[in-house]
Amino acid sequence: MDIYNPDGSFLVRTLNSRLQPTGPQYISAAKFVINVWRSVYTLNYEAIVGPNNRTEPSINHWTPTPPLFDLPLEKQPNFDNHDVTAVRADFAANGVTLTASTRIETVSESGFWYVIDGSKTYDVIRSGSSLQVYSIPAS
Repeated sequence: MDIYNPDGSFLVRTLNSRLQPTGPQYISAAKFVINVWRSVYTLNYEAIVGPNNRTEPSINHWTPTPPLFDLPLEKQPNFDNHDVTAVRADFAANGVTLTASTRIETVSESGFWYVIDGSKTYDVIRSGSSLQVYSIPAS
């Protein structure tokens, strides 16, 4: 499964080691659905043997990366205004030390920011009743 950033640029590809232990790997799904918790379910073309030796399609389930920590929505103006001092304090209160060179980049006005600290980037996404902070390793 290929996953893309909001701007349409490629982000990551899900691996399927059963198809190819190395190199590009692909998943062929007939249908998929994403729930409100960002879990993805696919109905695959791959056939498996089910009860009574009946052939059935396989399914997959991807669970999203959990947030590193959440911030209350009251902290959103810190990101909207690119208030690095306040954001550094918010991160420090959650055990993450950001350097003085930290900057904030707005990805989407509806609630998506990058907090960039050197080579490390944190995704901050408004989701429901909180701002979720993710630490996604570079690929």
